[in-house]
Amino acid sequence: ALAAAGLLAGGYGFVGGFPAWRPSTPLRGGSRRTVPLSPRGALDKDLVQSSWAAVCPEKTDEVYETVGTLIFETLFETTPAAKDLFPFAARANKGQQALWAKHVRDFTKTVDDAVQGLDDLESTASILESLGRRHSNYNVVEAHYDVVGNTLLVALEKALGPKDLWTPATKDAWAEVWGVVAGAMKKGQGLV
Repeated sequence: ALAAAGLLAGGYGFVGGFPAWRPSTPLRGGSRRTVPLSPRGALDKDLVQSSWAAVCPEKTDEVYETVGTLIFETLFETTPAAKDLFPFAARANKGQQALWAKHVRDFTKTVDDAVQGLDDLESTASILESLGRRHSNYNVVEAHYDVVGNTLLVALEKALGPKDLWTPATKDAWAEVWGVVAGAMKKGQGLV
């Protein structure tokens, strides 16, 4: 699936046990770095928002949990070592199941907030920077952001592909948005 999505074209490099995602085409401006948090005409927020609405059509806990589970199961498929970062990933008992459900719902709600926040990047940036600061407590390193970017694209392809909504333009728009999200979180964490 990764090869079909064009995500292997740039190859994998292993950093800290996690593969570092390299987009098949460099991000905006010929750079593989995250893009700065500033309004740009190239950010296709309408395409991102409409495609997200197809993935997450209702703002309910059930939908958030379903979408979040897809994303995290994709993470564990593409990067099995990532399970070690989530002590509740096994969902072996009711306590772990409850923690899993809360985490995947909260993650999906955060993505939803970020997608809706594309209309106000400055406010969204401060929220994402705060989230980045919190991730310092979880031993998150810069390479993990690349892994999550890859995972998000693969999960979105899984969700949107069957609906014929995963196009090169959609993929590029989401890669651009992930650059903004990751850049703000890395800044908050002090990685950039």
